Amino acid sequence: MQLMMGNAQGRVREKNMEQYEVLIIGGGPAGLQSALTLGRVRRKVLLCDDNRGRNAPTSHMQNFITQDGVNPKVFREEAKKDISKYKTIKLMDVTVLDIKKENNKFIAELSTGEKVSALKLIFASGIEDIPMPIPGMKEAWGKAVFHCP
Repeated sequence: MQLMMGNAQGRVREKNMEQYEVLIIGGGPAGLQSALTLGRVRRKVLLCDDNRGRNAPTSHMQNFITQDGVNPKVFREEAKKDISKYKTIKLMDVTVLDIKKENNKFIAELSTGEKVSALKLIFASGIEDIPMPIPGMKEAWGKAVFHCP
């Protein structure tokens, strides 16, 4: 339960809201690398990932140095293991539903109902592939039809 307090401007401020230096939205290669880089310099980071990876349907990824042929799930698990060494990084399997700018902070509402604040945002949510409207394309995506990173 969070306590609500009004300030002089009539805005509502939440007490005991977790505060971060950086909020990263997206847990693919870009988001994971961002978290690792920031964690190494001891920044307090929250990485939010809804686990809907672009390359989830495929059995292996290619064209990533040292990771050619690796299963995307294994890649993400190994990256998270590396990141877990840094105590200033928190990983959450959530969706960021809304973000508002309030004073010098961003307030993010998470799918858990929690709200967090951050000084900076990194949008690493990737892109969405929209297969061409060809019969069978959707079913073949990630098995016989592929994208390149």
